[in-house]
Amino acid sequence: MTESAGTAKITVVKRDSNQNLTFGVRTIPDTAEEGKDYHPIDQRIIMKAGENEKCIEIPIIDNTEWNPDLDFLV
Repeated sequence: MTESAGTAKITVVKRDSNQNLTFGVRTIPDTAEEGKDYHPIDQRIIMKAGENEKCIEIPIIDNTEWNPDLDFLV
């Protein structure tokens, strides 16, 4: 993905669609820096019974600085 994409999109797939599921998701810096390369997230996600997928979006900062590939963890 390139910085110009604007967001990193991650799809979480739930196997048992008959149950509610609550989980936390957050970003952890690696070679990418919070606030410089991406906007960090730390949130609780609720998937209700009948919901099979949830898309999580992480804002990516498009700056003019050249960088090699940078990583962060989710």
